[in-house]
Order: sequence, then C-alpha cells, then structure tokens
Amino acid sequence: MPSPPSYHPYNNLQNCNNSIKESIELLRNSNQKLKESTGDSSRLKYILSTKKIFGLVPELDLDDAKQSYSETITPQVNKRFVKLKEETNRLELRSKELAQELNLARERLNSYRSGREAWELNTEELSQDPRYDRQKLKRLKDLQNMRSRLQFNVNLMQS
Repeated sequence: MPSPPSYHPYNNLQNCNNSIKESIELLRNSNQKLKESTGDSSRLKYILSTKKIFGLVPELDLDDAKQSYSETITPQVNKRFVKLKEETNRLELRSKELAQELNLARERLNSYRSGREAWELNTEELSQDPRYDRQKLKRLKDLQNMRSRLQFNVNLMQS
C-alpha cells in the first residue's frame, strides 16, 4: 500500500525544513522588534539612575517661598545698594579733590617754569654782554638755581 504523501520521508524532511525556516524568520522578526524597543535603553538606564524627584509644588508653598525671599534677600540687596551708593559718592568727592589738587599743581608748575625761564633768560643775556664778569655771572646762576630749588620745596610744603 502506498504511503500517504504526508508520510513520505522526503515530505517530512521538507516540512521540518519549512518549520525551521519559519522559526528562523520568527526569531529574526522578534530580534528586530527587540532591537527597536530597546534601542533607547541607555537613556532609560540614565533616567532610572537619576535620583532627582520632580513633582508639583502647591501654590501656597510657592507663595511662601516668594515671601521668604522678599523678606530675606530684598533687605540685603537694598543694604548693599545703599553701601555702593555711599562708596560711589565718596569716590566722586575724592575724584573732585584730586582734580583740584592736579589743577593747583599744574598752576604751581607753570608759575615755577615761567619764573625760572625769566631768570635763565636774564643770565643768558648777561653772559653775552662783555661788561659783566664771568665769575659773578656764575655766582648769579648758582644763586638762581638755589632759589628755584627752594621755591620748589616751598611749593611742595604748601600742597
């Protein structure tokens, strides 16, 4: 009696082969779906390891925090603002004083220079004239130098 076609050894082998192919295809599809679903697992690992907890804060707590901030920080800011304003005023006053000192020093220097130039011109003119003795002119120049040094020292003491 001929065996039915399903019992043929070749058919059984082919059925097994088809079954294995289907299993392999099923495994490939499962593997692909696993890759797609776990592709973001590194981020998930990071998220799960995070210890921070975020939640909603009631409005009353938020209002209390704002009020506490305004009661503690605002006075400190105002206090420092007043200090800075006072320091700014002090520095502006010091700047004006220094500007006045500078102007005074410039005036003294200009008066010192103008007086000194006049003395030097006189000795230069006198040295050109043959009627004046060279030794006396040298003595006059030395005295003028002493006078200019003394004048400079007096100006320093006055400032």
